Amino acid sequence: MGEEAFSFPGAGGVELRGVLHLPAGRAASAVLLCHGMLSSKDGTKQVALARALCEQGQAALRFDFQGRGESGGDLLGLSLTRELLDARAALAELRRRAGAGRVGVVGSSLGGAVGLLLAAEQPVHALVTWAGVGRADLLAERVVGREALARWARDGVLVLEGAPVGYGLVEDGRRVDLPAAAARVRCPWLILHGEADPVVPLADARLLHQASGGRAELEVLPGGDHQLVAPAHLARVLARTAAFLRDALG
Repeated sequence: MGEEAFSFPGAGGVELRGVLHLPAGRAASAVLLCHGMLSSKDGTKQVALARALCEQGQAALRFDFQGRGESGGDLLGLSLTRELLDARAALAELRRRAGAGRVGVVGSSLGGAVGLLLAAEQPVHALVTWAGVGRADLLAERVVGREALARWARDGVLVLEGAPVGYGLVEDGRRVDLPAAAARVRCPWLILHGEADPVVPLADARLLHQASGGRAELEVLPGGDHQLVAPAHLARVLARTAAFLRDALG
């Protein structure tokens, strides 16, 4: 097994950084990992899952969206639409480098929404979402509250965890219909969501499950928060995701 770090162009030609995990033998399938809004490719779940997939013979690519981790750009132009463009570029890079016939996507939080949009438009063979956003139009207010949202609209920018984020994220989110995208997903899909998620409520997961026509599998983690990194939750998320992708992708 090996890990290869490299750069590739994302939306607008901005340089993105990724790490490709390759198994010892030829990978018959490969998985793209999409991190959450203020996370990175080096998050605990991202690294652990990529290595677990590699151990079961699958290639995995974790990468940083623009403005996060080692990638170029900033968050002033952050939007679901821009992250979808970055994810398209990353998926094409994964297909080229891994040479695998079947591909899956795993997305966390906002990255879950990106993965959903990608699976709704691309020939993807499996999708897993962790605490995935189901209402892009409500995400900003849920994260920052009504007063901060009003300041964001007035100033055009809001600092989140030390990073200035442009109001375009809010405006773009109001135009993105994630339940409609869920209805277009035809590949096997696993939804994992914490019962007590304070950022993206469990209602979002139930909404996406309903919009999928029941084709998606929904697993609720009792007492789970948004990050799902408590030892029992982390172990369950990683094991369940790896097994699902093994079965769905072969």
